[in-house]
Amino acid sequence: MIASATSTLSDPLLYDTELSHEFTVFPMGQAVEISTNSPLIQNAALSLWSHYPLLFDSPPIGLRVAVSDEEAAAPLPAPVPRGQGHLVSIIRNAENFGMADLRHGFGFASFTRDVAANRPAVSWDFLEPLVYLMVAARHFAQVHAACISLGGRAVLLCGDSGAGKTCLAYACALAGWRLVSGDAVQIVRSSKGRDLIGRPHAIRFRESARWLFPELRNHQPRRSAHGKLDIEVDTAELAIGTALEARASHVVFLSREPGITRSSFSTVSFEEAFARLEQVVLYGDETLRDAQRQSLAELLRCPALRLTYSDLNGAEQALRGLVE
Repeated sequence: MIASATSTLSDPLLYDTELSHEFTVFPMGQAVEISTNSPLIQNAALSLWSHYPLLFDSPPIGLRVAVSDEEAAAPLPAPVPRGQGHLVSIIRNAENFGMADLRHGFGFASFTRDVAANRPAVSWDFLEPLVYLMVAARHFAQVHAACISLGGRAVLLCGDSGAGKTCLAYACALAGWRLVSGDAVQIVRSSKGRDLIGRPHAIRFRESARWLFPELRNHQPRRSAHGKLDIEVDTAELAIGTALEARASHVVFLSREPGITRSSFSTVSFEEAFARLEQVVLYGDETLRDAQRQSLAELLRCPALRLTYSDLNGAEQALRGLVE
């Protein structure tokens, strides 16, 4: 329980809420100290980040999460993210929301017990975005891309929703590549655009991927707050190799065209590549946004190409030929 009616009157902002579950995790290598009054939140956070080692020697980020004994009025609206300057909010309703201060590395969130008990909802809609925003503000520039590596050379797979980034990354991992990330990868800003940190411990598919990969059919899809059916799988359950860190070699934009007989590459201009990468990842105050833009520009010293493909096997062979 967050607070009784009496204590709410004397502490309307709930500063004195006792958050007795305290623990530290290392998402993408950054220490994050989490305090909560709910073992459900602790279990969700440990499920997301317990496999990550500490990589950065920097002060920890803080996240405080309070869970009430109330239940939310159903149905809840989809989460709405908004940001200005160094502040970002994610709000579903007055009882279920999160806030992050990117400059100071501190966030807090408040949930009703039913939302806290829905692990996909609390993880996908709140814990992941809040923590990743704060971690990235300190160290990274984010790219909305899958990432795979072969022989120490990493390829970022970029494209619009439905281009097949995650499925192609997984198909490559089944063929001997290492999976770095299924949907988002981070450029280490201090590395001049080449060093990457991924999220290799879980991979998230659209529900339709079950018909491409029979081993996924035992995993039940879950509907997100935005109405999409997704499957999330622990990569330890899959017969693939993974890598947390990688060195960028190529940036590849995917263009799926059913029916073509041969996968092929064409050059993408710096201007087009930069505009496409920039449109979905920049946030924070202008100093941080400028640092992110600089990292994207440095990343694009790697060759930027368009891969036109029809089937996953042909695309994997084309990518293999590119890096080998």
